[in-house]
Amino acid sequence: MVRGSLARSLAIFGSLGAAASIVPSLIPRTASEIGVGAYELLPAVPLLFWGLFLGVLIGPRLAKAKGSQVVVQIASTALAAGLAGVTGATSAAVFLSGGLVVGLGFGVIEVLVTAQVRIDGGDAARALTQLNIAFALGAVLSPVVLAVTMRLLETDAIGYLAALLMLLSGLSFRAANRARSTVSSKLETKPLRLFLLACALYVGAESILAGWTATIFSELEITSAELAPIGTTIFWGMLVLGRVSSLYLTPRYLSPGGALILWPVVSAAGLGLTFTFVGTAQLAAAGLAIASFAAGPIYGFLIAKGLEVASVEDSAKATRLLILAGSVGGFAIPALLQVDPSITLAATVGAIAMFAVASLGALAARKNTNRERVGT
Repeated sequence: MVRGSLARSLAIFGSLGAAASIVPSLIPRTASEIGVGAYELLPAVPLLFWGLFLGVLIGPRLAKAKGSQVVVQIASTALAAGLAGVTGATSAAVFLSGGLVVGLGFGVIEVLVTAQVRIDGGDAARALTQLNIAFALGAVLSPVVLAVTMRLLETDAIGYLAALLMLLSGLSFRAANRARSTVSSKLETKPLRLFLLACALYVGAESILAGWTATIFSELEITSAELAPIGTTIFWGMLVLGRVSSLYLTPRYLSPGGALILWPVVSAAGLGLTFTFVGTAQLAAAGLAIASFAAGPIYGFLIAKGLEVASVEDSAKATRLLILAGSVGGFAIPALLQVDPSITLAATVGAIAMFAVASLGALAARKNTNRERVGT
């Protein structure tokens, strides 16, 4: 990937990370300002994933008709407008609508910029790793800056600044001419089913962690509403730490299949600690930290193992399906919490989802072993 193109993509992914973490981080402060309960704004998180689902679905089709460059620039403008709407929301309806628009732009941008990395050539794996690091940095740093500015300057203007950065980085995007594929194949989805379901369950659990952490910190009075975004930073920070740690641990001490069982179990245990000791703020927070750390490596292993059962020609289609499945879980599972929103229910649903991911990982490993035996 050429240096200029990579730099623009890094700026875009850093802005995406900031947008993804600012939306849930603003829930406690916005709820206080407009006079509603924080639970009334929490649907913004599943709405964001619903928008992501739509964006991933329509992005490639729009790009085919209008070109990736134009579509990414339009999506960046829409995302920036949605983020500005969330930041300056004067009602729950405006906040929730803004979350949906942010997700829609996010999905379009993610799928098209990721595809462009592969089109540009070079070491795609390295480039994608760098993009994920940029995303994580944006997600980690923006809630800290937001909390500090709200506390010291009594302003949430960082949300508008993030919207501006998203707009500028998106408008700078340049797409190379896309080579037309000569391969036309129908993807066999049966081997992918376990991983599609696991992706949906995992992203649903992760969205609970991402969307509820700031609110939990505020509700348990670990921090004030102004400093509640620190909870989101802790989530993303522990997620990144988990991913970095897995790079060292997995090749040396744990197979990818084993990791797909161990990490979800540890994350579920952390969430179990949270709902068991919800009355003790420090223990509940420790449970969230453990759950977030263990959640870090899971998504990457799910995508990698899922792609192993697809042919090389079908890898792009398989990737799109896995992302779509994750986005479905991202809005469907947190939506279940709206029946009776509470910290205990959120942690319980998240723990059950993580245990289910571990079970599917074990089932997938068993089927893989059976296939290898048949092959020999």
